[in-house]
Amino acid sequence: MGYAAELFSWCLKSMEYLGYLDESKRSRAYLLISVPAVTILPAAYNICFNWTDLGNAIYDIFIIMTLITTIMRAFAVITHQTKFTDTCKEIDNWHNDLSHEDDKRTFSELQKFTKNTLRFSKYIHRSAKITAFIVSFQPILTHYGNFVIGIAVPGIDLLKSPIYEIIYLLQAFWVIPVSAYSYIACADSFLIFMSFGTFMLKDLQQKMDNLSQMDEENALRNIKECVQSHMEIINFHDDLEELFSATNLLDVSIYCIVICMLLIYSTMEYELALILKGFLMLFVQTVSISRTFYLANNFSDESRTVANAAYHTNWTQRDVKFRKCVLLIIIRSQKPLQFTAGGFKPLTMEILLRILRVSYSLFSCLNVNS
Repeated sequence: MGYAAELFSWCLKSMEYLGYLDESKRSRAYLLISVPAVTILPAAYNICFNWTDLGNAIYDIFIIMTLITTIMRAFAVITHQTKFTDTCKEIDNWHNDLSHEDDKRTFSELQKFTKNTLRFSKYIHRSAKITAFIVSFQPILTHYGNFVIGIAVPGIDLLKSPIYEIIYLLQAFWVIPVSAYSYIACADSFLIFMSFGTFMLKDLQQKMDNLSQMDEENALRNIKECVQSHMEIINFHDDLEELFSATNLLDVSIYCIVICMLLIYSTMEYELALILKGFLMLFVQTVSISRTFYLANNFSDESRTVANAAYHTNWTQRDVKFRKCVLLIIIRSQKPLQFTAGGFKPLTMEILLRILRVSYSLFSCLNVNS
């Protein structure tokens, strides 16, 4: 992979290192995610039977849900290795086609898109490092809590040496780094896929806008290419929906609970560690979710605009073959290309606002009852 490797940058490198994209390294991938997976059970036991601090309990619930999502993301990529790599190869093919076309304007726009995507991805990478470091060493820095993730095992005192040191090191140098890189690399990959798909939709519209300036023969050849490109974009969307729909559902569900928990945090006693944890939860989830909904909404809007671009070609002055191609594009565009949360709800800005309202309503009910 050439251009895709450049575009996905550290995300692709992280997933390759973790073994998610290489079948020969699948045993490494399962080994790396096994410890975060095993951590879920003692963490859940600790919340149910051994918690004494509501602040830490709320935080541990969030961590457990994040671990579950991380594992789901890892398995989604591992079990769809071929589809993931094939989708990256499609991006390479599109880039090669664009580079061979004598369209300096489009290629210049592609370079700007690549530069902006890499800049945002770099910020995400740095945020992942900082977040993982703070979460890993927060108990040592603030003396708030014993472990990075509160756990308990019936009949065993985990605070005794050397058990405590072993568990803490596993959490700080294995569970958190692997979870952070798995979660954010997969999430950022979905954002990049959607961004590139939106760019291709805009490029398709630009090509159809140029048809009016062509003669009959060239216009017919180019409209056929537009029909083929439109079908490739639809298949591209379907592949992404299959890869990320289930994890989108988990992300949306977690975000609803996170917003409510953060509002509960605001009514509790203010401790530095509690504020720090709350800020991290808010920052990571809000940036990830809002960016996901925004890009998914843009992708859907651009897929609708394709029909308008096709209609505004001078099809009334063309022959029957040209008109049939235009009609085919318009018919396909009647159903917008939407990314969903598990196939239940589309990822649109309207749905995001509903989530915020529902989360606040849930907090209000809990606050009144308390």
